[in-house]
Amino acid sequence: AVDGDVVKKLNEDVIYDEISRYLERWSEDARAALPLPQGRLRQNFVLVSPDLVRFEVFPLVLECVRRSCRRVRTYVKPQQLAADPRCRTCGAQLRQLPYFNAHNCGRVRPMYVPKCRVPAHGYDHIVFENTGSFVTALWRCVGPGCGGAKLQGTSQSPCGCEWKDAAGRAMMRARTFNDTRAYQVHALQLVNIDNSEFRQYQRHPQRGRIAAAHYLNLIDSMAQGLGDASQSVTVPRLSPQEWQQREQQLRQICMGEEEIKQFRRLMGPQESGLAALPSADADNARWELLSADRPFVERAAVFDPAQIQRITLDDQCARFAELQDRLAQQTTERAREQARTLGIAEIAVTWEFPVARVAFGYTREDHEPERGVLTGFHNKYHHDGKYPVYVAASDTEALLVTFSARSVLSFL
Repeated sequence: AVDGDVVKKLNEDVIYDEISRYLERWSEDARAALPLPQGRLRQNFVLVSPDLVRFEVFPLVLECVRRSCRRVRTYVKPQQLAADPRCRTCGAQLRQLPYFNAHNCGRVRPMYVPKCRVPAHGYDHIVFENTGSFVTALWRCVGPGCGGAKLQGTSQSPCGCEWKDAAGRAMMRARTFNDTRAYQVHALQLVNIDNSEFRQYQRHPQRGRIAAAHYLNLIDSMAQGLGDASQSVTVPRLSPQEWQQREQQLRQICMGEEEIKQFRRLMGPQESGLAALPSADADNARWELLSADRPFVERAAVFDPAQIQRITLDDQCARFAELQDRLAQQTTERAREQARTLGIAEIAVTWEFPVARVAFGYTREDHEPERGVLTGFHNKYHHDGKYPVYVAASDTEALLVTFSARSVLSFL
């Protein structure tokens, strides 16, 4: 079990929504001890900063360190090992066999140690012949009369669970401790912005439009996007093509330039704000799709100076000009021009980039949805029986590079 302090200063809505979206890729049967953290079930989860690991020795299958002996001994409980940690035959020290069995269902078991068919031998003279492959590795008996006779191999053993593979079998596989196929943590990395404005933005039905408008430089900040979204548009706007035709009609009736400008402000295509985005049904579906893309939605906050303060290359150019440091000013100006040539709109650095990595479960053997069971870290004896989500949060330094939307779209 992993223990630690409960973490409070996190955007729990974002964390649990993203975990739910991730877990929905698995069916309920393929999630062990891990419900979706939605609705009332969310109160059964807790965010924990891990700082203490409680462990037991596993597996309790050990072998004699003396090469001439190498007899294997199996214990049931760690206390038995602590009380009698020596080889029964030669009295030498024992070392752990670094192997175990794992299955897609999440279970792990010690390697199965066979028993010699000679009643007097039993388990007392069993040795493990490690050939470097579980397919060819063998269990042998070196007792009197057996002379190292083969007992059985180690390739696979039955699990006995209900989780079957494509062939309808439930077979465990032998693995080494450092075999990454036997254990993979499932985690998400998030931008951890936690304030009222960002929470309002995350819940807003037009967050996809706000993110797109910010990317296209139609709005300067997240707050401006929220303000635009709250305003009701009473006069329908014309598209650029429709305005071009209307402008020609106005000129044909000899309307003055000032009046035409007024008409454009009232009816013409919007050049900034959310209203500058297309609003046809197909476009609205596109904004809805973007609103579910967390990294894209987060981007509007990451590149918003009001949310994450940063120092830009333009700021440095202005600072060196104020200090009359001509060499530094020329160097940064050349860098700025080269960046613009490459289609980079802004380069900035921040010293307080808030990130959080959250881990909520693990898989064994197969790690793709429905091919294995995703198991949570739930332990009824810890965290008051709640489902722990382990969090590592920090404010770190970051280099922020913003590509020019116009350059990217022109290239595409």
